[in-house]
Amino acid sequence: NKGEASDPATAGGISYEARDGSVVLLHGAAGHWGGDGGEPAAAVPPRPLPFRSVNGDEGSDAAFLALLAAQAAAVCEQQRQPCNSSRGSTADDVACGEASRQQGSGGAATGQQLSALRLAADDVAKVTRDGISCLAFHPSSSRLVIAAADKQGKVGLWDIDHPPNTADGESSSRSSSYDGVLMFAPHRDYVSSLRWANSHTLVSGSYDGTVRTLDVNTGVWDLLPGVQEDD
Repeated sequence: NKGEASDPATAGGISYEARDGSVVLLHGAAGHWGGDGGEPAAAVPPRPLPFRSVNGDEGSDAAFLALLAAQAAAVCEQQRQPCNSSRGSTADDVACGEASRQQGSGGAATGQQLSALRLAADDVAKVTRDGISCLAFHPSSSRLVIAAADKQGKVGLWDIDHPPNTADGESSSRSSSYDGVLMFAPHRDYVSSLRWANSHTLVSGSYDGTVRTLDVNTGVWDLLPGVQEDD
């Protein structure tokens, strides 16, 4: 880590990491490094996990899952109905084509426009408990939702466009503390990869040796089958 001295035992470089977590150094030595000598990490549950956050409640979880399912359906609908799906040329086709051109290279933001951007306090959120290792944007174009993973196996989901709770308690969740961010624990170690395979499936891979998929239509973190190692 930045600001910390390197471990003399591994300073020569690592050749490769075995599946049991041990590493083989370039000079031939092998062993485990980086552990604190305590109890081993808890085993990963060998089963699908429900869409149950560690910081929300039943209401916020259900509302967020419904939002993800709606955005996934919207993306599918857009893919089935492209701008030129109807025969002939209509005003809608012209407007859609113009919007597409503006989103292309001709519509790129200028340096002056970029320099005028400002970061508001409402646009900052702590999405994970530890340092973020991966970030993935949901493919929806109508609402900004991101997924972020950290070094301890957590995955956070942030509905950036979530409106703040109002004085009369109106909100998409029954929890007054819900701020658009939900955190989950699908893994037990560093999440090394995260991406939306499509609009309704989030895939995550971890150093704990597991790959999970979140299906927003079923609300399940499924565990993909792995290869068992011989003793």
